[in-house]
Amino acid sequence: MGIYLLPVDGKLDSKNWVAISWFKHVEYKEGNISCSFDKRLKPYLIGINNRFSKGSLSVLLPMRSRYSKEIYMLLAYDAFRGFYEVEVESLMKKLKVPKSMLVYADFKRKVLLQAQKDLDKFSDIIFTFEEIKKGRRVHRLKFNIKRNLNDLTMFIKVIRELYVNKPLIKTSDGIIQCSTKGNLYFKNSVEEIHPKKAKLLWEKLHENRDRLLVFEESRKELLATIERLGG
Repeated sequence: MGIYLLPVDGKLDSKNWVAISWFKHVEYKEGNISCSFDKRLKPYLIGINNRFSKGSLSVLLPMRSRYSKEIYMLLAYDAFRGFYEVEVESLMKKLKVPKSMLVYADFKRKVLLQAQKDLDKFSDIIFTFEEIKKGRRVHRLKFNIKRNLNDLTMFIKVIRELYVNKPLIKTSDGIIQCSTKGNLYFKNSVEEIHPKKAKLLWEKLHENRDRLLVFEESRKELLATIERLGG
């Protein structure tokens, strides 16, 4: 459970500290776990949501770039404001980029643009950024943050709720559809696609979401409705 050193009277040094365990007690009974916190932790837990960034593991785990994960956490903290502004040098230090990426052009290509792709693909927020120059040099960055309505998690949820047993995309192996259980399968096969392969397929479907067969049907229905209203 861990022992944590906490400050006393706002100070944490060799003369002012207290060691507290997270839990006062933990009890397991008939499949249920109950616990209680030490009351002395209360001042540190009050308002915890406002003092720390919140990130979902389902968002962070698929990202392969460490920098994308850290940028997500930075932006998630200020998502409610809609922007985050920082000096380029300060951001590089926060992310601990190597010397090979201290040149802004490399940092932009390998970190910022990659993070844009990763957040658009996996997270609940997206961003654009403005380059604020001092002379000819990019000195500061202003990130404009918005909710991502096309994130992978939301995409999968929409397919599972609204497009069950409908054609998603045609491949050389057949037409892929989503079962009532929320799993991918080929239309002419009763077997569901293996979870590992399905994970990659969900990502590919998301990347090509504008070309999905099921959305083509929706577009045709929308156009037909517009024509009827116009007539």
